[in-house]
Amino acid sequence: MPITIIEVAKAANVSVSTASLAIRDNAGPVATKTREHIRRVAKKLGYRPNLRGRALRQGINHVIAIGVPDRVRKIYHDPYFSELIEGAIRATDTQEFSLTFPMIHFDTVDDENGPLDKQRIDGLAILAPALDDPVMEKLSNLSLPLVLIGRRHDYPEIPWVDTDNYQVTKKMIKLMIERGIRRIAFIKSTNNYQCSLDRMHGYYDMLKESGIEPKQEDIYEVEISVPGGFRAVKEILKQKELPGGIFCCHSMIAEGAFWALKQAKIEIPHELALATFDEPSFASYSIPTITAILQPVAEIGELAVKLLLDQIMGGVSHNDILSIPEQERTINSKIILRSSI
Repeated sequence: MPITIIEVAKAANVSVSTASLAIRDNAGPVATKTREHIRRVAKKLGYRPNLRGRALRQGINHVIAIGVPDRVRKIYHDPYFSELIEGAIRATDTQEFSLTFPMIHFDTVDDENGPLDKQRIDGLAILAPALDDPVMEKLSNLSLPLVLIGRRHDYPEIPWVDTDNYQVTKKMIKLMIERGIRRIAFIKSTNNYQCSLDRMHGYYDMLKESGIEPKQEDIYEVEISVPGGFRAVKEILKQKELPGGIFCCHSMIAEGAFWALKQAKIEIPHELALATFDEPSFASYSIPTITAILQPVAEIGELAVKLLLDQIMGGVSHNDILSIPEQERTINSKIILRSSI
């Protein structure tokens, strides 16, 4: 098996993008000392550049698309998207690539005059579509370099970058249980997304591991919005016996939940604890401050675009990207413990 640029990067202890640039260019953003080190490692390993890939690169457009499925067009107004763009810009900053942000419709994926025309863009990083969105099948047949932002377990052949939705949710639920909160309501999204399912499975599994039987009546489904979270908490407060805490799967849901509890004069966390995946903008200065899982959104966007650049500019194949261990494509979130639990 020929040595790949990924193996060179690992042996040199640098990123794949840096290794690609060092081997390809005599000038550019890589420091001379680093470039020489990488080339020594490559020579020692017997690495040979992908000449066919270099030839193909002569026709590149220097444009990468950050796609948004039509069903989640509201995300353009979500702080998540601006953080994602920040990371994408960091990845392209030294590469002379520009970014475009098309909305991806089922009918336009394979349209020769559409936003994904190979004459216009060189690669696509797209927010993982919902599990029941037919656009996913079309995306899987694209000839463009493609990276999903958020994994899809049912499409293992498509490279992805994600956070540890399942594991970090388990950690949060465990933290709440350790604080004596044994009955926890879970407010999830009605949208059928892999990330939402992974978070819910983390919730279920930690309850079971803690000897707590999950109750279907403690699961609430709402759209991802502030009004959705507000309505869910109004339903929770109708129960004769309230849960000890609430976990929200999204920051906008958590914002609505927070204001509903405030309106009802529920004392947080003494009467009802509150925690969330992703945080509302006011989480660190509200009264009380809100415990949240912080997702490394900018880093996810940066890595997704770097993996595209590796394919477009670095001679890295689709299979090379898939061979990168899952833990290296998973950027861990962290729990910010505040006074709401």
